[in-house]
Amino acid sequence: MSSLVTGFGSFPGVPENPCQTVLAYLDSRRATEIVSRTLPVSYRRSIVELDKLIAERQPRFVVQLGVSAKTDVVKLEQFAYNIRDASIPDVDGDYCRAVPIRAGGLAAARQSICDLQELQRQLLSRGYQTVLSTDPGKYVCNNIYWHTLDTYPKTPSVFVHIPMLNDSNQQTVCETCTELVLLLDTLYCTAV
Repeated sequence: MSSLVTGFGSFPGVPENPCQTVLAYLDSRRATEIVSRTLPVSYRRSIVELDKLIAERQPRFVVQLGVSAKTDVVKLEQFAYNIRDASIPDVDGDYCRAVPIRAGGLAAARQSICDLQELQRQLLSRGYQTVLSTDPGKYVCNNIYWHTLDTYPKTPSVFVHIPMLNDSNQQTVCETCTELVLLLDTLYCTAV
């Protein structure tokens, strides 16, 4: 069994997704058995690829990375919501405006089974700035997080929004995400 870390590729407005930089950093410093993959920013194809990876690898935990221009710090998303509602299309050209991901109403939410408050506490104690968030957006990030939490409720999973990278924050963001993965590995892999 391995662990799975995914990040998204480019999409309208983000020709180079910083998630790929974080995945490359993680790959170059891995100390555990981690499978990392870039997924398309597609409502449909990202889920198909994720399901295939989970079926093949049966990961002990899943970390999903997405970029948010609205943050300047690493955000641990506590919830995913049963809605797709974005003003831009995915890379396949699909627009989704106030569409439920799964029948049953727009207000339904799913929460990570990971103890994100404890993860944040441990990250902060090691000097890694993170915040807990209840707003994963309503684009493909929320879509894949909802799917993961809804379809694999017993698999520890967390969605992490990272800021756009620049010369002053790239190393810190990469190190923070790597430390998060190592902490999850300690919690969910060494105990088995």
